[in-house]
Amino acid sequence: MSDCHYFQDELEDLKLYTHLSNYDENFYNQMHDRNNVINSNNLGLFQKFLTFIGYPRPSSTDEKIMLRPHKISSQTDGLDVRLKFLFEISDKNESNDSDARQLQLILPGTLWCGDGNTAQSDQDLGLFSETDHCCRQHDFCPTYIEAGQSFMNLENVGIFTRSLCECDFAFYKCLKKVDSILSNRIGQTYFNVLKPQCFSEEYPIVGCIKKRKDSRCENYVIDDSRYKIWQWFDSKKY
Repeated sequence: MSDCHYFQDELEDLKLYTHLSNYDENFYNQMHDRNNVINSNNLGLFQKFLTFIGYPRPSSTDEKIMLRPHKISSQTDGLDVRLKFLFEISDKNESNDSDARQLQLILPGTLWCGDGNTAQSDQDLGLFSETDHCCRQHDFCPTYIEAGQSFMNLENVGIFTRSLCECDFAFYKCLKKVDSILSNRIGQTYFNVLKPQCFSEEYPIVGCIKKRKDSRCENYVIDDSRYKIWQWFDSKKY
């Protein structure tokens, strides 16, 4: 299955984090002591990091840069986690009809976009083949955490599967490349509505330099002076 190797190609521009080389723990603690706000003219080595992710060099000593705290948890987050209680109530009220419980919700015109797949073989694609190809690639992600399961130090407490960040990034890029009404609808639903976190083995997260209005982190700060660990990362906005 050649699709299993797709996620290593051209993903650098989609990463959610940026390395903070020569990380200074004393500097970070100082930022905490000041409520995570520090004069950006005194950032030292950190200024290189800020410039790299697009922050202009400040022209005034009064200009501030904020390193926001970011909640670190072994349990995933997402819309399904927050609404899980409602889903559990719904399940209790459902009939015991096994056929109803096994109903797969697949988008019309596709075989892979939805809950599982209805393909007869791994080579099958639906009418909207380009979009279906993106969904098939995502389904072929080699490492994932099913609902209620754990992987390494991470636990998926949601009701949807969680994938490697490389797989989610490739899915994002594939849908954007197709750029059809259907592919964009899928992208908006997956990344903007469901908002499932992805997971990756990366240097420890020490904060967030940029957050969206929905509290998801857009640019993480990670400490490359420490060992890599498995962590959850917020999804990109589509």
